[in-house]
Amino acid sequence: MQFVTVEGRSLKHALRPLVDVIERRSTIPILGYVRLTLESDGLRLSATDLEVEVETRIDVIDGDRAGGWSLCLPAQALAGIAHVAGVMPVRIVRGSGDEETKTTISLGDDEAVYTLDGLPAADFPSDLIARGALLETFSNGQLATQLDKVRAFISTEETRYYLNGVCWHRGPLGSRFVATDGHRLACCRVSADPVDEVARIIPRKAIMLISKHMAGLDVRVHEREGGAALSGLAFEADGLSIRTKLIDGTYPDFDRIVAPCVEKAGAFAIALKRPDVSAALARLGVFGRDIGRAIKLDAQDGRLVLVRSGGDGGARAKTASTWPAGLTAFGLNAAYFGDMVSGCMGDITLGLSAPGDPLLIKDSDPEMTRILMPMRV
Repeated sequence: MQFVTVEGRSLKHALRPLVDVIERRSTIPILGYVRLTLESDGLRLSATDLEVEVETRIDVIDGDRAGGWSLCLPAQALAGIAHVAGVMPVRIVRGSGDEETKTTISLGDDEAVYTLDGLPAADFPSDLIARGALLETFSNGQLATQLDKVRAFISTEETRYYLNGVCWHRGPLGSRFVATDGHRLACCRVSADPVDEVARIIPRKAIMLISKHMAGLDVRVHEREGGAALSGLAFEADGLSIRTKLIDGTYPDFDRIVAPCVEKAGAFAIALKRPDVSAALARLGVFGRDIGRAIKLDAQDGRLVLVRSGGDGGARAKTASTWPAGLTAFGLNAAYFGDMVSGCMGDITLGLSAPGDPLLIKDSDPEMTRILMPMRV
């Protein structure tokens, strides 16, 4: 009899990233299933959407390890069973003979017994992205933290599909994570050490999985084995592996925007206190958060004021920031500006060379550069 017994709490934790990678509306039935493989070092669980693969490993309490075996079970049902199991042991018994895909799962001392219809393990798409050479190591959750700083800037536009992810750019200026939607841009410097130039575009879904499930973990990044150099990446941590295909395309030359913006941003500088400007934005927000609505940054008695006008009314909110002499009023997207301010750390400096030029936003994080394009008001 082929069986395995694991702790319910461990199974629940291991299934979380697997459930997140599965597309519930997929027309391919096997993609809604988790493959369980009993091996000498524990139980391996896998799920995929054919673009991203996730694999987890947990220790077993007991099991029939003879020869190694696999089975595929519906992900949502298995996750539900693990959720109600709590700390009770979960015993999974594979069917035999004509009912090989019939699996019985019991909790504790048969406090609950479930029967699930599985699918043959041979139907499961596996090893789409095999792990290759080591590229870089991130310790203490550094990878998830740095990706969190830029992932809000990923585009959702389908036309420019190459913006639907984070560009991991390595070159003479070091290693950086960059995301942009054409209206705003965020760049997080990973390392200043020069390396051979290469750009890899990591898709949004993989970024979400890394951010959510690899927070606080040491992560090793490997290139794809046996494929093109830019075709895939494997993110490996203890007990968790996220392997993803990359977006095929050429990422924009963001340094053409960043470099001159940083160089000329000293012409006019506005020092902001984050709580102060956040409160001013909230006062303007009584009219709603229209993603396309502009606000005007203007001067009143030498101070910065935020102005909003439109068919549903207008508002003016004062701040304590000093307005630079010689600078004329300019407009920004209200929602984008609010998102950038809320994501900053400590005091904020707005820098620009002229009212119609891109706005450089710097905070107390020396590794971060944020740029916001102006709007007409």
